[in-house]
Amino acid sequence: MNHLEYQKILIPGGSGFIGNKLAKSWKLQGKEIIILTRGKEKLSDGILYRSWDGKSIPTLPWIPDVIVNLSGAGIADHPWTEAYKKTIWDSRIFSTRACKEFIQMHPNQVKRWVNSSAVGYYGGSTETSADENHLPGNDFQSKLAIAWEAETQGVSIPVSRIRTGIVLGIEGGALPRLLPVFRLGIGGPLGGGHQPFPWIHAEDVVSSIQFIVESSNPQGAWNLVAPEVINNAKFSTTLAKVLNRPCLFGAPGWAMRLFMGDRASLVLEGQKVIPTRLLQEGFSFKYSSVKEALKDLVG
Repeated sequence: MNHLEYQKILIPGGSGFIGNKLAKSWKLQGKEIIILTRGKEKLSDGILYRSWDGKSIPTLPWIPDVIVNLSGAGIADHPWTEAYKKTIWDSRIFSTRACKEFIQMHPNQVKRWVNSSAVGYYGGSTETSADENHLPGNDFQSKLAIAWEAETQGVSIPVSRIRTGIVLGIEGGALPRLLPVFRLGIGGPLGGGHQPFPWIHAEDVVSSIQFIVESSNPQGAWNLVAPEVINNAKFSTTLAKVLNRPCLFGAPGWAMRLFMGDRASLVLEGQKVIPTRLLQEGFSFKYSSVKEALKDLVG
C-alpha cells in the first residue's frame, strides 16, 4: 500500500446515507470535506454542503485532492417510466461528465477520482461468478453502467470505478424497507429466492472506498460486495432468524412484476459477484458473512 497524501475531498452526491457516513469517517481523520447536494447550502459538523445542479461543479473554496462521485437518482425509488429511466440515466451521466470536466481543468491538483457504478453492469442473474473482468450484460442496468463508466475516460489521473452491490445499513438502502415486513413475521424470499444477492455492509463500503483511494493501484473497476456469495432465500432466512421471526411467505415473481413493472428486475434478478480486486489487494472486510452483518445492524 503506497499511502497517498490527501487532505481535501469533494463528494458530489454525498448527502445520501453512504456519502454521509464516508464524509463523517474522513472528517474524524481530520480531512476537509465538501459535499455537493441538490439541497440547501449549509455547514454541518464541519462539513460544507454546496448546492449544485448535477451538471457542473460550482466554484469551490479549494481544489480537492480526491473526488468521490456518488451522484445518481435513486434506482428503486420510482416506477421505471420512460421519463424516470431518463432521470436515472441523465443524473449519472451528467454528474460524471461534470467531474471529468473539472478534473481536466485542474489536472495537476486532483490526484484521485472514484466514481460510482453498480453490479448491474454484469446484467441479470449471472450463472458464473463475476469478477471485475467479467463481460457486461445487455439490459437497462448494464447499458447504464457501461455508459456511466465510459464517461470517466479521458483524464490523466487514476480513476476507480466502484461497482457496488446491495448496501446493508439502517440509515438507507434496502434494509429499512424490508424490516417492517420481517418484524411482523411475514417476510420471505422474493420470486424463487434462487437469484444471487450481492450484498455489502455500509461500514465496509466506507472503508473499501478509503482503501481504494489510498491504493498504489487504484485504476480500473472494483467490485464492492462482501466475499460471501448468497442468494435471496439465504438472505431472507438469515434476516428472519436474526429477528427471531419465521420466514414463511414469499412474493411470487409474477406478482412482483405486476406491481413493480420493469423495476422488479432489481429484486428478481441478481449478480453472482465476487470482490476479487479488494481481496487480492489485501482489503479486510469487517463483515464477511451476512449473519454477522445483520446481527450488527438489527440483532
